[in-house]
Amino acid sequence: MNKNVLILIVIVAAAAGCFFAFRQGGGASSDGVLASIAESSGTFSVNSKPAKTGDSLKAGDIVEVGPDSYALIKYKQDNYELMLFASKTSKENARCEIKPLKSESKTFVINLINGILTFFVPPADQRTSTLEITADDAVVSIRQTKGKVENDPSQLKVALVNGKVNVNYKGADTEVAAGQQLFYDKAGAKKIEVKPYDFYDKTEQEYYYKGKVDNNPVVNDK
Repeated sequence: MNKNVLILIVIVAAAAGCFFAFRQGGGASSDGVLASIAESSGTFSVNSKPAKTGDSLKAGDIVEVGPDSYALIKYKQDNYELMLFASKTSKENARCEIKPLKSESKTFVINLINGILTFFVPPADQRTSTLEITADDAVVSIRQTKGKVENDPSQLKVALVNGKVNVNYKGADTEVAAGQQLFYDKAGAKKIEVKPYDFYDKTEQEYYYKGKVDNNPVVNDK
């Protein structure tokens, strides 16, 4: 076979492979891996089986952590980082599910079933995708920001340290800015409220710094 023809075949095959991978998942590797457990402390599991730092995560995987424990989930694409903690107001373990990519592979989705999930999203010019967190009937569309989502049988909270998020709850949109938190009382008033959020509170900072406290946190809406 002519050498130039062989080179052309290889190039076309490689291009086709890249196109197929993008159509099938974009941010997912050929084995379907979307993220991994980058760091952990205490007891946690994946799909009800003991897990360890470094384990890969695919669509459909459920991460669960117990009291006084956490798991840091890091996506392969765009370096999204999310830390899962058990809520102190609930007796249940924290659980979240890695969801399939959507919007032609440009949106990563993670579903918070129970517990607290803090998120760290890079600036828009440093990523090629977006991130959504779902919790019950709420969809949190995250821009460049740092904050947390808390979901348990009694309440839903979305709190922001910096940046902005849009929360769609049962079709109604609410924008939450830095220094604010959306609160929904599931058992009581059953209405959306936006309240001040005190990130400087020691208890809150523990969720962002893995039990440690930042004495000089920066809070802004950029």
